[in-house]
Amino acid sequence: MNVSAILWARAVIDLSILERAVLLQLALVADDALLVKRSQREIAAMVGCSRVAANRTLSSLEARGLISIWQQFGDDGGQLPCVYFLRKPKDAFNAPAA
Repeated sequence: MNVSAILWARAVIDLSILERAVLLQLALVADDALLVKRSQREIAAMVGCSRVAANRTLSSLEARGLISIWQQFGDDGGQLPCVYFLRKPKDAFNAPAA
C-alpha cells in the first residue's frame, strides 16, 4: 500500500463518485512504483460496478491526466490485462526528509 498515493487520490477534487472510488481503489493496491496490475473485472468488483462502467471511468481518469493506461499483449498477440500508472505529482504527499 502506497500511503502517499492514497493521500493524493483523496485530495483530487471535481471527481464523480465512481471516479473517486476507482482512483482510491487504484491507490490502495498500487505498488511503490505507482503501478496497478489488475483486470477491469477486478477493479469493477472492488468498487461494485460493471466492467463497462469501470472501463469508462478508467478512460475518464486517463483523459483527466490522473492515470496512464498501458495495454499489454502476450507472445501470441493476445491482449492481457492493462497496467495502470497513477500520475501522482512527484512531490505530492511525500513524507518530509528526516
